[in-house]
Amino acid sequence: MASFPAYFEAVMSRNQEPHIPPRQIVDSWPDELEYAGDPISAPWLRDESQAGRAGVTTRPRDRVLVELGDSLPQLGSNLADPGRLFTGLPDESVDNADAVAIYRPWHFFRDEWGIEIYEHNLLRFTHQIAEAMCESPYLLAPIVFRQVLEHEYAHFDFEVIATRFEDVTADPCYREYCLSRYALRVRDEQTGPLEEAIATWREVVFARRTRGVLGPASSRYAKAVEMLSREAPSGYRDWPLLQDPKTRGSVVCDLCGGCILGYPFALEEGDWWRSTRTHRAEVPLRWMGEHENLKIFGAREKEWRRPTIKELERWLKSTYGASITRGKGSHRHYDLGNGVKGTYSTSAGHLLRPEAKQLAAKLEFPSDRELCIAILQGA
Repeated sequence: MASFPAYFEAVMSRNQEPHIPPRQIVDSWPDELEYAGDPISAPWLRDESQAGRAGVTTRPRDRVLVELGDSLPQLGSNLADPGRLFTGLPDESVDNADAVAIYRPWHFFRDEWGIEIYEHNLLRFTHQIAEAMCESPYLLAPIVFRQVLEHEYAHFDFEVIATRFEDVTADPCYREYCLSRYALRVRDEQTGPLEEAIATWREVVFARRTRGVLGPASSRYAKAVEMLSREAPSGYRDWPLLQDPKTRGSVVCDLCGGCILGYPFALEEGDWWRSTRTHRAEVPLRWMGEHENLKIFGAREKEWRRPTIKELERWLKSTYGASITRGKGSHRHYDLGNGVKGTYSTSAGHLLRPEAKQLAAKLEFPSDRELCIAILQGA
């Protein structure tokens, strides 16, 4: 499979599915878009403005792309200033992983897609779990961060599954699913969105498999995660539906058929697409907080460089179907066919910063840095 942004774009273009910004969708919602009094749209649309996320900071210097290490840090090696970060936190509880981070799907957010992690709420969530198991939040911070990411990667998986359906059926089902079928009740025991139940189940499974890192504390960690997950909002607390392997496949079928596609669909659990580490490496992780605290959570700012001209041109052609022609001297022209045109120099052998900033603005990237990283990932 091609890089995911290119794959998403190819399927949506082939199905002639227009891109409508999330804010525009939210502003045009009918008032009756509810089910039994509850919103039935996806949370990343309902909460597009991120209202109510206490302590979130969005200053440019505090919004950085990050990556995880190849393995979990040795417990205790992340301690920087014990006691500083986890003191003075608000008393309000954080009741689910989506209050800590949120997956922004490509279908709606395009170049802003990926996972956003809110440091302040991650601190509170980590502290809650640590309190429940009488453990140091510093020791748990890298584990809880990865637990939250397990939840968000499940949302990524279902965008890919929906796109594969769209690829085969030529039916742009994902947008309608997110708008009006996300929390549809298709099982008697269901209290909320099945996708959230499955994503929370991923957290529980992750917690149960941490013995190699936490040792004897692993069982206490798993119990704490299960306890807090049972107290989570509707849908999130439905994760026990996935415990029985005999019924797990039917839950996935109900989500894929009844909710995503909108009609019954037979799917065995073995056919359920699930992302690997290689797949997940393509999903941008954006840290909304103080970047100097990344080490506490076993993460680091993403390394990057300016792409070569060959990498730039390969990416423009594969992602946007760009037409590239020679100009005067060392300059070349690009035309993306959608009104976006520009010029860049080849003399330096790589994309120069002024030209990267111009291209980033035209393609609506938050910064030239994120543009360069996207090119390197997709080239």
